[in-house]
Amino acid sequence: MKLKINLPQSWSEISLATFDKICHIPEDTKDYSREVLKTVLNLTDQEIDLIPMIDYLDLINRLSWMNEYPPVNKIPKNKIVLNDKSYNVLLFPNRMTAAQFIDYRFILINDDSKLKQAKLLSVFIVPEGCKYNDGTYDFDEVSRTVNDYLNIEYALGLSYFFVMVSAVFLQASLECSAQEMKHLMKGEKDKTIKENLRKTLRGMKQIKNDLKETMTKKNRKLKDLMRPIGRR
Repeated sequence: MKLKINLPQSWSEISLATFDKICHIPEDTKDYSREVLKTVLNLTDQEIDLIPMIDYLDLINRLSWMNEYPPVNKIPKNKIVLNDKSYNVLLFPNRMTAAQFIDYRFILINDDSKLKQAKLLSVFIVPEGCKYNDGTYDFDEVSRTVNDYLNIEYALGLSYFFVMVSAVFLQASLECSAQEMKHLMKGEKDKTIKENLRKTLRGMKQIKNDLKETMTKKNRKLKDLMRPIGRR
């Protein structure tokens, strides 16, 4: 039996579902490279064991690009196509509806399923011509499509971009609040209230500094999420 091999050439060809499977390969796996190869090619144990040794080693070598972590800071597009269907992508948190905010928060806190990451992303990925959860499409179906067809580069890029943009809006909000509190302090005569306002301002300044430090980091490592194929 001759196997049909379709070897990925980059992280842009690895789906969210496949990436998740790679991340969950057990620490005590006998041959990590074999398990990664089996996962990305979607082969059974019997099928991969039948590959000639020379071809097997060549396939492992051709996956050397997996030694580098997938990029997380690529700016995502606001329109994508998954499984031949078009979707609009929400990139800016100030355009989020109450329903999206409530669902995102609920999934983040309460969902423990294997589709959790896909569901979180699906809050921002809506079929073209539809509005979020307006009854014209199946959210769970979109989540499964995102899980099976969205590549990990885009998934990480969207997550990273949304977090960074959210941080920008939070910084702006903190700045506005700080200015308002400074204005209140000028007219406040009660020393206790004034000191409490001063402490709050110091706390807000620390949060702003922490956000700035997070946003200016050049490299966001994913060591806790995955292990490169060349580790073993």
